[in-house]
Amino acid sequence: MKKAWACFLVAFLFLLAVSGCSSSEPGSVSRPAEAAADRAEYTADEAGLANGTQSTAVSNAKNQSVTDSRKVIKNAELTLQSVQYDEVNKKLESLVASFGGYIESSSVQGDTSGNSGLRSSSYTVRVPSDRLTEFLTCAGDIGNVIRKSMHGEDVTQNYFDSETRLKTLRTEQDRLLELMKQADKMDDILKIEERLTQVQSNIEQLTGQLKQWDSLISLSTVTISVKEVEAITEPPEEGLGWQLVSIFRGSLTALRELCRYTLFAVTAALPFLAVAAVIGGAVLFLRRKFGRRANRGTPPDKKDKPDINTK
Repeated sequence: MKKAWACFLVAFLFLLAVSGCSSSEPGSVSRPAEAAADRAEYTADEAGLANGTQSTAVSNAKNQSVTDSRKVIKNAELTLQSVQYDEVNKKLESLVASFGGYIESSSVQGDTSGNSGLRSSSYTVRVPSDRLTEFLTCAGDIGNVIRKSMHGEDVTQNYFDSETRLKTLRTEQDRLLELMKQADKMDDILKIEERLTQVQSNIEQLTGQLKQWDSLISLSTVTISVKEVEAITEPPEEGLGWQLVSIFRGSLTALRELCRYTLFAVTAALPFLAVAAVIGGAVLFLRRKFGRRANRGTPPDKKDKPDINTK
C-alpha cells in the first residue's frame, strides 16, 4: 500500500514538473515576441518622428532659400531739417562712404555762401540693400526727420524669366554657329546670319537688363533732402487745445486757398467777361436803333386811334 502511494506521489510530481515546463515555455516565447514587437513599434514611431523632423527642416530650408533668392529693388526717401546746414551735409557724405555707398548726384538751392536766405540740398545716394534700414536710422540721427519712407519692387519673376530666356538664346546661338560652319549654300548662310544677328541682339538686351537689375537689387537708391531752418520747433502735445488750434488753422488755410483760387478764376474769366460785355452792349445798341427806325416808318393810319364809340 505504501509503495502504491509512493509511486502515485512520484507520478503526480512528474506530471506537475512537465506541465510547469510546458506552461513556462510559451510564456517565455511570448514575452520576447511582445518585447520585440514593442521595440519595433517604438523604432517605427521614432523613425516617423525623425522623418517628420527632417521634412520640417527641409521645408524650412526651402522656404529660407526661396526668401533669400527673391529679387527685390528697394528705394527710400528721407527729408531732414537742421540749423547747422553745412555740418549736416558733411556728416551725410561721410555716412554714405562709411556704409560702402556713393553719391550718385547732388544739387544745392539757395545762397551757397549762407549769408542770406535759407538753403536746401538734394542727394541721390546708393547704399547696400542689406544695410538700408540701418543707414536710414543713422541718417535720421544727423538732423531732424521730417519725412521718411521706404518701398520695394519685387522683380523675381521677371528676373528668372529673363535668365531662362537668356540661356535658351545662348544655346540657340551655339547651334547657329555650328550650322554656319556646315552650311554650303549662300541662301542658307544668309538665313543663318540673319537669325544669328537677331539672337545676338536679344542676348545683349537681356544681359543689359539683368545687369541693371543686379545693380538696383544690390544697391538701394535713397533720395535725401536737407533743408536749412532758422529754428526747429518741436510739435506740441496733442491735447484738446492743440486739436482746436489745429482745426482752426486748417480752416484758415482752406479759406485762404479758396480765396486764392477764386481770385485766379475771376482773373482768368476777365477777358471772356469783357468780350461778352462788348457783344452784349453792341446787341442792345442795335436793337434800340432798329427799334426806333421801325417806329418812325409806321403809317399814320395804322397808328392807334381812339375808339369813337367809347365816350
